[in-house]
Amino acid sequence: MKATRYWMIGFALVACTGKLDRAAYADFVQNYDNGLHVTQDTDGFRFDAQYQPIELLNLWQPDFGDNDSLHHVVLTIRPVDAQQDLVRYQTTDEEVMQKRLYYFSFLFQDDITLQSDGKKMPCVLFHYERPADARRPHTFVMGFEKKPEADKHVTLQIDSPLISSLPVKLEISLANLPELAL
Repeated sequence: MKATRYWMIGFALVACTGKLDRAAYADFVQNYDNGLHVTQDTDGFRFDAQYQPIELLNLWQPDFGDNDSLHHVVLTIRPVDAQQDLVRYQTTDEEVMQKRLYYFSFLFQDDITLQSDGKKMPCVLFHYERPADARRPHTFVMGFEKKPEADKHVTLQIDSPLISSLPVKLEISLANLPELAL
């Protein structure tokens, strides 16, 4: 109900000014229907990617700054059944679990790219958050260099042999990104 109210207010603001207030902007960016927040189930895993424009980051953390040189994406991954941990998925071998934990902490960054117009941009900012509760998703906070020209669509591609034999591709649309009313 609350989200519907924000949408109505946000729509009215966009119709009149073309810009959204802070709450409506945050709701718009986080809504799956607008293409900036996407989810996909592949090979037994649920991938959830949230694109975070610099304006959203500044709403949440006012001292974040104006450096708009990166595409910011938060990726969460968990098994679809949500009863298993990503690191413990289908194994009880302690050595295998330690290798997976090391992989997701340090090496996974090398298997993730952001693609736009046929160009692959490597992950240059990477932070891994392992949940205390094994049933919660694992979170990866990432940054990718922006090209000088404006992107309308980007693809987050994950080429990880631990997750899928084929690349996992999450399509993110930046075409509908609204302006924030200050």
